[in-house]
Order: sequence, then structure tokens, then C-alpha cells
Amino acid sequence: MSGAIAITDEAAAERYPADMKINKQTDYIRFQFFEYAPPFTANMGEGGGLGNVTKTKDYYSSKSNNQGNIGKKAGQDVLLYMPQDVTTSMSTSWGGKEITNLAGVALTTYANATDGQGKEALQALQTGIRNQISGLPGTAGSELVRLGLAATGAQTNLGMNDILGGTAGVILNPNTEVLFGGPSIRNIGFKFKMAARDLREARTMLRICRRFQYHAAAKYGGTSPLTKKVVQGLEIIGKASQPGEKLNTMTEEDINAWSESNNFLSVPDLCLFKYMTGDKVNTSLNQYKACAITNVDVNFTPDGSYSTVYDPGSDRAYPSAIELGITLVETKIIYQDQINIIPDEESN
Repeated sequence: MSGAIAITDEAAAERYPADMKINKQTDYIRFQFFEYAPPFTANMGEGGGLGNVTKTKDYYSSKSNNQGNIGKKAGQDVLLYMPQDVTTSMSTSWGGKEITNLAGVALTTYANATDGQGKEALQALQTGIRNQISGLPGTAGSELVRLGLAATGAQTNLGMNDILGGTAGVILNPNTEVLFGGPSIRNIGFKFKMAARDLREARTMLRICRRFQYHAAAKYGGTSPLTKKVVQGLEIIGKASQPGEKLNTMTEEDINAWSESNNFLSVPDLCLFKYMTGDKVNTSLNQYKACAITNVDVNFTPDGSYSTVYDPGSDRAYPSAIELGITLVETKIIYQDQINIIPDEESN
């Protein structure tokens, strides 16, 4: 994945260790924060209301918007040392499906029918179904089940496999096939243990923790330029679904009250992190698209006891040791054409 988002205003970035100097061989992680950009936009007509919902720029394209739904930059970057556990994991969903002989015939016929053999395939399907039905002791099995229940008075369900297994020692072949169920979103977590060597570093450690907590939190009373139109469009849709109701019954004052009041929360910011070497993305490691911060854990007693660094100027005490745990979930799925097999090139 592209490392196009360059290092900006490096001197202003929060970092731990506080005296970390970056040269061409320095390995570290850069965390950047961005406002969430909704993946779909609504085209509003002159009369208000929701128009046709359209995709943003090549939303499904692998060649654009590769970083995810990131908007404006939000706050300072955070630079942290490479943690002990640098791993990556990709998973997909596969599941077993039981396909009976009858269903197998139907699926095979469908595949043939879509391959230009329509009429002949459909005729074969009808013949296959008749053969399969005549070859299965469905009627006899049902009758055995009925007679067995009537004779024993058992309040239980006996199926075809119960009858065949109990009488002949066989069951119907389930013909289980493992089928692809879809890709999975990648999750990743980091733990950083920080110990203050002086008052400046103690302050920096606490600011870094607060910054992750800040960007992981939703924004109270959020609004946007589209909010009024969305509210009006939802009202129109609601009235249209109720025969006899007048449309456009909300006044401008009502719409403003809804869109500007605390009826809404803004989506938290997204985090885009990169494994860096010097001022370049380290393409030997897997990179991630924009992630949502799902969990921020701050432990002020990582060594089992609490201690502080005292600031006589502000009469405050700062924790001298902190363990910061961050859990993130990637907001976009990685596809095969976005993975470069050659490690010298940009990588996901």
C-alpha cells in the first residue's frame, strides 16, 4: 500500500523516547490521525431531500482512495519505538456446506446452463431430479418414522439418517464442500511500555496516551454541511411511506434545530500508522490502510507499583511508568491485486 502520506512537521510530533532522533536507519512507527470521511456522498436536488446515493471517487477501485476514508488531518503525529511484537495476520472465511446428490445435480446443471447449454441442461436437470427422487427411500423413510413414533410414543425427532443408521448402519452422504464465505477485516494491537527518565518525558508519555484516547472518542453534537439536507430527506421519506401525510412538513426552523442540536454524534477519527525506516515507509513489513481505534488501555502500574515524577512548577505529579495498549481494526479490505509479492515495492 502506498506510503504517500509524508512526514510533515516532524519537530511538532509527539514521540517516545522523547529524545528519539530519526536518521536513515531509525526504525519506528508513525501514527497519524485524520477526520473520518463518509464513504458515500448524497447528491441533493434543488428541492431538497435525498437524491441518488453515489460512490465517492472510485470507492471500489484498488488504485484510488487506497488509504481508506480519511479526511482532513486531525492533530499531531505520534512517533513510537518499534514494539517487541511486530506481527501481521490475514484471514478469510471458509465454511463447509452439505450438498445432497440432488442439489449437486441442480448446481452442475445450472453451471452448464450458464455456459451456453441452456435447454439441454434444463432437460437434464429434470431427468436428474426424477432419478434422484426415485432413488431415495423418502416415502418409506417417512412412513418408518411415523410408525416408529406411533409405536413407541417417543416425543423426539427421527430423521432419515436416524432410520438408516439404526437399521442399516449407513447414513446419506452429505457431500460436504468447503466454500468461500468472504474476506475478513484485519485487526492489530500494540503495547508500548514507557518509563520516564525526566519530567519532560513524563509529560510526553501522558500526552501520547491522551492523544490516542482523544481520537478514539466520538464527538458530541456533531454536524456537517450535509446534515440539514439529510434530515429533510429522511423526513420526506418518512412522510412518503405514510399515505395521506403531507410532504415537507418540517419548517426551516425545525430542520435547523435537528441538524444543529445534540441529536447527533460525529464518528471518531481514524488512525493511519506506518512502519517507518528513516523518512520512508518500510516496505519489508506489511502496511495497513486507515484503522479505527477500538480500544485504548492505559496501565499506570506496569511494574506492579505506582510512582510519579513531581513537577514543582505546576505542583503536579506525573506517572513515571505507563503501559499503553492500542487495538485497531482496518476499515478497508485488502484484495489480491493490492499485495505486491516483490518485497522491494510498496506492500500491504
